[in-house]
Amino acid sequence: MAAISEQHQHETYRRNARIHAEIQMNLLASPPLVVAYASPAP
Repeated sequence: MAAISEQHQHETYRRNARIHAEIQMNLLASPPLVVAYASPAP
C-alpha cells in the first residue's frame, strides 16, 4: 500500500512539474498574452 502511494505521489509530482514547465514556457513565449490574461477583463 505504501509503495503504491509513493509511486502515485511520484507520478503526480512529475506530472505537475511537467505542467509547470509548460506553463513557464508559455509565459516566456508570449508576454503580451500573459499580460492580457493576467489583467482583469474590462
